[in-house]
Amino acid sequence: MPGPTSIADAVGIHSVALPIVFLVVYVALFFVFLWKLRRNPVAVFIFMVAFCVFRVAAFAVRAAIAASDSLQNDLNWVLTANIIYTIGFFGLVYSAYSLLVRRAFVVRDLLRGPFGRLLPRVLIIVRVSLVAAITLGITGACLFALADPGSEKKTLGDTLRHVSLWIFLVLVALLLVNCLFVLRHDHSRSMLVLTAIAALLFARELYQILAWNKPEATDEIYFFTLSCLTELIAVILFLVPNVVPSKNEVEFSPHRNKDYV
Repeated sequence: MPGPTSIADAVGIHSVALPIVFLVVYVALFFVFLWKLRRNPVAVFIFMVAFCVFRVAAFAVRAAIAASDSLQNDLNWVLTANIIYTIGFFGLVYSAYSLLVRRAFVVRDLLRGPFGRLLPRVLIIVRVSLVAAITLGITGACLFALADPGSEKKTLGDTLRHVSLWIFLVLVALLLVNCLFVLRHDHSRSMLVLTAIAALLFARELYQILAWNKPEATDEIYFFTLSCLTELIAVILFLVPNVVPSKNEVEFSPHRNKDYV
């Protein structure tokens, strides 16, 4: 089997059409979420708007790399595509957690007991963990790309990227577990949709872990199907009517703070 012909080829960047398709879809979703935000100004929609911006940028850079022979060997452009794509995932995971907390406030029984006492800390822990995962992922990608082959820095970069993926996987796994817990008390369609979102994010991250250091997994068919498409479906599910509670639906509570609005 012939080796990669460029840096872009080595990381699986080939198609121009596929990223453009996703770019167009996310441009449309950006305006939809912006409209939703104006009607229901809550944190979930703010982060979804930001997520769409990052995805538009990521797919635009990816399409540009695939379309240009010179950019395919430009390490800065390839790193930029990777970094923007990684940062964008922050908004999607944080939106899902924020939505979980909002659903919990709608179901008042969940505010009594251990789960209710943990609510004020959930988003803080998630935010810190996501920042850590992104920082490790970006640092690892830069070290891995810039270090000499076989050097300690390259090994460290590889390790940091792997740790970053595991943090993301643990976060979405915990999201799914918590959604299933809330689902026991809230049998609404909205909670079922949120659980489906969590399952899709878990499947997306599971693919990232299973594809680690497997050259065949860099094939764009796998990447766009198991990573990009699963998260796109999750994003679209945020638009299901009544999935995101309005401010008026969220009960005021001693535990409530600005993160829940």
